[in-house]
Amino acid sequence: MLPRILYKSRRFSALCILLLAFNAGAQESLSPAQAVELAWHRASMNQQRDASLAAAQADVLTARLRPNPILTVARDSVIGADNVAGNESTVMVSQMFELGGRRDARIRAASAGIPVADAAASVERAELRAEVLRHYAGAAAAEGHYASLDTIINGLNSLTNVASKRFRGGDLSGYESRRIALALSQADSARRAAATDALNARTRLSAFIGDTAMTARFQGDFTNATGATRNVHPGAMTPETALLAARRDHAEALANAAATRSVPVTVGLGAKHVRQGQLSDNLLLMEVGVPLPIFDRNQGERARTAAQVQLLDSQLKRRMQFDDAQKQSASEQAKRYLNSATELESRDAPEAARLTAIARNSFAEGEMDLTGLLDAYRNQMDILERAFELRQKAIDAALELERLKPISVE
Repeated sequence: MLPRILYKSRRFSALCILLLAFNAGAQESLSPAQAVELAWHRASMNQQRDASLAAAQADVLTARLRPNPILTVARDSVIGADNVAGNESTVMVSQMFELGGRRDARIRAASAGIPVADAAASVERAELRAEVLRHYAGAAAAEGHYASLDTIINGLNSLTNVASKRFRGGDLSGYESRRIALALSQADSARRAAATDALNARTRLSAFIGDTAMTARFQGDFTNATGATRNVHPGAMTPETALLAARRDHAEALANAAATRSVPVTVGLGAKHVRQGQLSDNLLLMEVGVPLPIFDRNQGERARTAAQVQLLDSQLKRRMQFDDAQKQSASEQAKRYLNSATELESRDAPEAARLTAIARNSFAEGEMDLTGLLDAYRNQMDILERAFELRQKAIDAALELERLKPISVE
């Protein structure tokens, strides 16, 4: 039974090594910031932003345009009182002028749409950044965990060989031999899972930054590399809050435009040529048209835009109240989890490794039974797993904090 379990465990270990073999010869070092820049470049974020800004600037151009003048040409046949036939030819050019400030207000409203496009681009960049950092951090953490399990795997492999010899010599029961093989299989399974997680994260990261993700060497710990646990940015708007503020300002500009008095005045200039029989005359024409404000046809737009401002204003106030609290909470969580993980890795994990070495030597000398040795290995394994879990929680909190950081679109 023992040789079969041993063979299976070694096969699993070989699979782990194959899963991470691509990283052994990696030459290029890739930082989190470099990964984000690669993703932004591949996603053509600058082009997307420029297109959004161009569309918003087109709205400003449209708001600045005045209506075209209207050319009117008319020819009428007339018959005078003396039954003399004649005709009248009229040519007139009319131009509408909007008085009262509504046109300027519309231009300001359209101009307020440019910051909305800019803030929307910032949100898109923030979302892409969060995805890239999540996969980068997942791969780096999983590979670090994979490496931390090597010592345990090597020790258990050595112990399995000793147990196999003792079993064949009759100095170790089959039950105890199988317990050792089971411990090795469990440790190897954990390392396999870490290798699979790392490979999956690299594969997902490659969707954003290309094949570089499959061969690059990641730079250290994600939370330390980004300084996420230190940069809280109190008072600074998050990308989503900045977008909401821009939309609120745009809505306010639209409401001001709707509330501004509009007096469209149409002025026409032209000439009329009258001919009747042998007589003809030329007349200069001028007309002014002003609509009578009998019905207020703009009250619906005023009510709608005012309600939109109130809605966005309440959402913005509520969001700003929670932003700093979210930042502080995420920062504190990241610090605490990271400190706990670092403490386990720097203090408890080395001590557990020393105790395991002592227990292994004692077992080899016959001074300790198998149960004590397996407890030492299990304790070391538990510490590594706990440190990995805490580091994962620190990464999740750091990613949340990164998502709340303002993003430059320059």
